[in-house]
Amino acid sequence: MDLKPKCFLATPKRTELSRVVGADMMTPMNEISSIPCAGVRISHGHLSGLMAWRFVLRLDGSGSRRSIVTNFILDTGNKDTYIPPEALTALGYRGKMTPGAEVTLRVQSVKTKCIVARPDDAGRIGLSFMTAGALTYYFDAGLVAPVLYGACCFGERPSNVPRTIRAEDLPRRGLLAILRAWFGFGRGG
Repeated sequence: MDLKPKCFLATPKRTELSRVVGADMMTPMNEISSIPCAGVRISHGHLSGLMAWRFVLRLDGSGSRRSIVTNFILDTGNKDTYIPPEALTALGYRGKMTPGAEVTLRVQSVKTKCIVARPDDAGRIGLSFMTAGALTYYFDAGLVAPVLYGACCFGERPSNVPRTIRAEDLPRRGLLAILRAWFGFGRGG
């Protein structure tokens, strides 16, 4: 019998995150690029309980107007913000893209020092982003969603917050996946 503790968390993968909140690495269409903004609390699958946003990314100081939408998980237990190397490629970045390299991006218009993640890892928003934007978050009971907001709103929580992920844009799960999740069979989502 294996008695070793299993209290570590594997780094979430882009495919897992995209499966529950929608495709990323796309050109922004109707996505918002401002703060305050609401994300989602993931309700099923391996990422259940985590909070996610779809953020608009741009290279900082490059003069390029190219931008993409990328999925991120809130990771306030980490001081760094991790960017998938695939996002940098999609932005046309020509610098060092080895895991652990630093790059400065505009994430939701906030200038943020990011660390290049391992290939296929999901984007993770850490304290570097929260600090750079003087941001905090709360869970809005009316929206049933996490809300990021900044210095403009301190003292009172913002109202009429736009969502970066709308419920109607979320991938649909079939009845079989829902039943498997309820009864603990398979991956559940």
